[in-house]
Amino acid sequence: MTVKAINAEGVANTTKMATENQIDLDVSPVDPSALAWAEYWYPIAWKGLIVFGVVTALAACGTIAFLLLQWRATSIREEHGEWRTAALEVKASVFNKAAADAQKDIARLTVEAEALRTQTAEAQLAARKIEEKLLVPRWLSGEQQGAIRSKLSEFPGTVAHIWIYPAGTADSFNFAHLLEAVLQHSNWVTASWTVQTGFPSLGGVLVRWRDGNETARNAAHALVNGLKNSGVGAVVGGTFDRDGESMGPQIPAVPVNNNVAATPPAIIIWVGTKTGELR
Repeated sequence: MTVKAINAEGVANTTKMATENQIDLDVSPVDPSALAWAEYWYPIAWKGLIVFGVVTALAACGTIAFLLLQWRATSIREEHGEWRTAALEVKASVFNKAAADAQKDIARLTVEAEALRTQTAEAQLAARKIEEKLLVPRWLSGEQQGAIRSKLSEFPGTVAHIWIYPAGTADSFNFAHLLEAVLQHSNWVTASWTVQTGFPSLGGVLVRWRDGNETARNAAHALVNGLKNSGVGAVVGGTFDRDGESMGPQIPAVPVNNNVAATPPAIIIWVGTKTGELR
């Protein structure tokens, strides 16, 4: 069968079917106004779909971009927050250590302050005791006088000059007279002066002897030891050899009992302000 024959047969069949179905090709089943509306909006819908599709795609891209931006910003903020938290923890650790050190310092200073208060109280107590001792006049009991005389009697004829410094404690003058009486009862030769300078001497009783006189040296040590054993502050002051110290003080002084005929001394005794070490 040829091509022409096939085409002719197809046309014949189509014509036959149209005849059989009785379809009117000139009459459309769709309302012309609706078709016109569809033809008008169809390209617009495509354009709108394309535009809004692009907008939607851009919006999606923007959303993704802002999501990524938010994620990055969140990461940075969290990293900064972690760093800040770590820094605050370090500062807190430093502050806690400083606070602990301060507490230790406070505890140490409290202990030191308590020790200082104790020392102050002890010092005040010692000062009161010294003041009480200073208020009690120096004196020698009969037994003490006898003990001193028994030692000093081993050096009879010793010449002693007594320089009395009344400035300071009030007992200097009376104690010097008592001491002079003890020396005289020990067969010593004495002379005494009251110094008029208005200044107190070094505290206690100071005893010196003439340089080169060994007997006077032993007598001076015996006197000082006897006074110490009796609780009276006394010290050995060494030697003297100047002629100016031979006939009494070379400073304003008044002889006691007009002892203007005193001979050069082997021993000089300074009776000064009472000390608080001994009674």
